[in-house]
Amino acid sequence: MPPQARRARLRLILAVVSATLMFVAALLPTWIEEFTTLEPDRGTGALEWLLPLPLAAAALTLGALIHRTGRRTP
Repeated sequence: MPPQARRARLRLILAVVSATLMFVAALLPTWIEEFTTLEPDRGTGALEWLLPLPLAAAALTLGALIHRTGRRTP
């Protein structure tokens, strides 16, 4: 497999993982408190609502890189 194809596959996997984590974080707004018994935001869920933002940015960025790589490949 050519190096570009390996990179594209890795980016695709990372994009899917990021998007999945983004949806899980958005659907379960108090998951940190439930799994760790820590309350970094005193139980408001504010921290969990901020987590999907960088995950969404990562998924979009990786998706754009995959698209760009696909357009350069003959």
